[in-house]
Amino acid sequence: MPMTVACRQNPNDHRDRIMVWTDTRSGDTAHFNIEDGYAKDPVDPPPDFDSWTPCDGAPDRHELQWMLATPDADATSVQMIEFAFDAMDRIITHPERRTEVRVGISPIDGPNNILAQAIPWSIWEDGTTAWGEMELDSFDLNQLDSSVVVHELIHILGFANIPGLPFARLVERDEAGRMVFTGGFATRAWRDMGGEGYPPLYEADGGNHFDEQALAEELMTPFSDGPANVLSALTLGVLMDIGYRVNRAAADRFALGRAQMSDTCERCTLNTVT
Repeated sequence: MPMTVACRQNPNDHRDRIMVWTDTRSGDTAHFNIEDGYAKDPVDPPPDFDSWTPCDGAPDRHELQWMLATPDADATSVQMIEFAFDAMDRIITHPERRTEVRVGISPIDGPNNILAQAIPWSIWEDGTTAWGEMELDSFDLNQLDSSVVVHELIHILGFANIPGLPFARLVERDEAGRMVFTGGFATRAWRDMGGEGYPPLYEADGGNHFDEQALAEELMTPFSDGPANVLSALTLGVLMDIGYRVNRAAADRFALGRAQMSDTCERCTLNTVT
């Protein structure tokens, strides 16, 4: 009997994909999970299946892998790290690369100052990150939440004004002499949220974050702003500009001065993240 086949994906998690087989005569359908590019076990479509979007042709080929360098870390910290990495793994769909991250928990500078820090150490030939390191301050574990880990992971993925990285090639001075990021996707997101010109960077640390005064609640400013932390389309635009394909539906709603609460932030605190 004639059949049509369609692939649909969860708009909030590109890894959830369902193959739909439809009998062109009767209209009857069958639904199957997709794993490794193949239809697997039959499933019942979820209640929100009508909102799922056509598959974009890019299965989950990017892999985020992390290793804990502090074997005696408590279960709560490990769960927080897992939550953050899983959140980003849902968002990045390409390129077909592995990014490996060493995560350590150790003293950085005592309580209530730097919560965490991170750096990408090596990149693939396309400029995306191959290896990086993240350190969480053991003095501040009771103040850390998953959004701080996501913030540091985005630095490792390449949100860093370091010579040789794609990000640095898109940092310029505007007509007023301010340091700005000129990537096309990020600039469109910035203007969609009410900004003018190009997204401003925080000059006090060399342009490694968005400007705190202009974008206080945005996740990639240098300070954590409590439960208002937002992973916006602006940051996802940066990731696109530096070589990643992302699930843009994962962005939190954000307009300048009117941010919405982020799903990645459970309890946040006003401290520096580097």
